[in-house]
Amino acid sequence: LERAYRQRLRDAPGLSGLLRLRVAVDGAGEANVIEVLEDTVHDEAIRACAYWNLKDAKYPENRPGRYLFNFALRRKR
Repeated sequence: LERAYRQRLRDAPGLSGLLRLRVAVDGAGEANVIEVLEDTVHDEAIRACAYWNLKDAKYPENRPGRYLFNFALRRKR
């Protein structure tokens, strides 16, 4: 996500905000539902990157449940 954010900053230098997602994981460690809880970034490319990274991730097996991810995207000074 960091790499995608840095690339998007080239086109939108003021891009920043918070992206919060919740992932529901099954017993096999696979993400089966991903919800966007908050998106103050308002950038489709960033949101899609976060979604697919969380969708493709491997989670602990035999630990079904929900995981919360917060991404605070701020330009480094």
